[in-house]
Amino acid sequence: MTLPNRHFVLWACLGPVLLCAASARQYTPVYLPIPEGHTGTAAAVNAGGEVLGTECDTLSNCTLFFWSARTGLHTVVSLSANVSAPLLLSDNGEVPLALPTTTGWGIYLWSERAGLQQIAELPVAPVIAGVSDKGEVAGTVVVGGKSQAFVAGSQSGVKYLGTLVPEGSSEAKGIDDRGTVMGVATAPCASG
Repeated sequence: MTLPNRHFVLWACLGPVLLCAASARQYTPVYLPIPEGHTGTAAAVNAGGEVLGTECDTLSNCTLFFWSARTGLHTVVSLSANVSAPLLLSDNGEVPLALPTTTGWGIYLWSERAGLQQIAELPVAPVIAGVSDKGEVAGTVVVGGKSQAFVAGSQSGVKYLGTLVPEGSSEAKGIDDRGTVMGVATAPCASG
């Protein structure tokens, strides 16, 4: 079967995407249309079968897209050097983003239902590592020359998660739906 070059293909079984076993279910290709001549990549899928990805035109102008079987393809945000979009998608269909503001960097959640909503503000650009189904975002910022893990939410604001020792650093790697942040912390080696 030859597929048109302007579509993404998501192989989805007939039922919940994450509950299917290849040997037990029939998989059916689902075409995700993008404009003629554009290229793209599907990067994340959630338990509801919603897809997050990027698509670029012939001039390399790229956007982050969201697709659902119910409503089709949506542009989340135009991608540029001033957008931090880690290609993460919660099971609730929320996409975490970091965008510059007049005073620093905003942590945002985009959803099909609510659009783009700012949930917190940071002094510098973060690296987003995860998003929970409760709308909490975990990530890392460099403050005072040290990496600091953080968690941010619309109700709680930003909480820096600390380090093992004052001279150390920390880095978030992900967050679960209970709000547990997984990451690494380092301490400088003793000399002498």
